[in-house]
Amino acid sequence: MDTKRSIKILIIFIVLLILGVLIIVFNGFKLNSNYENAVRIEIAINKQLDINEINTIVKEVYSEEQFKVEMVGAFKDTIGITMKESNEEKNKQLIIKLNEKYNTELETTDISIYNIPSSNLYDIVKPYIWPTAISFAIILAIYSIIYRKKGFFKFLLTELTLVIGAEILYSILVSIFNIKVSQTILIGAVAIMLFVTVYLAKVYEKIILQNSTKKVRS
Repeated sequence: MDTKRSIKILIIFIVLLILGVLIIVFNGFKLNSNYENAVRIEIAINKQLDINEINTIVKEVYSEEQFKVEMVGAFKDTIGITMKESNEEKNKQLIIKLNEKYNTELETTDISIYNIPSSNLYDIVKPYIWPTAISFAIILAIYSIIYRKKGFFKFLLTELTLVIGAEILYSILVSIFNIKVSQTILIGAVAIMLFVTVYLAKVYEKIILQNSTKKVRS
């Protein structure tokens, strides 16, 4: 890569970095709706359930709400519904429809209601920190064995620089385009780290092979 092109890429990166930092400072990261304040209701039906049927019933009652339905309990005979908000009238409608569908005698008192507080960015990222760090450490340990006599520390410095740069650029793009942080976004960040690590190792291996070939020829 020639010097002029490198300078242009560096300038673009710096501009994006400044823009991204300003957006993050003033707006922060937008979190997926799954991490906002929510309500979870659980109803024990004590019968074999079809999640598709439950989804249909819930959609009829909470047509204006985004929701997530799960089968919970040891025998998967209890439904758990997570949504942004609910009310007594909607809950009564849900009970009526469930009684009609499954021939049960449920009451609104059979509904367990839990308030789920909103999460912050650290709460979302926390489960990924140790698995990612351990995976990265194992990969570097393997490469340290492979390249221990072939300039590993140079490889490590380049590796860390590119991984950090790629993650910063990824975070900047997420912030600039106002993409909501979700598990998919976090998995994307991990995937980028692994891709850069493996790709750089391939490039480094190719450079070593080329240098070895040149030495043999000379």
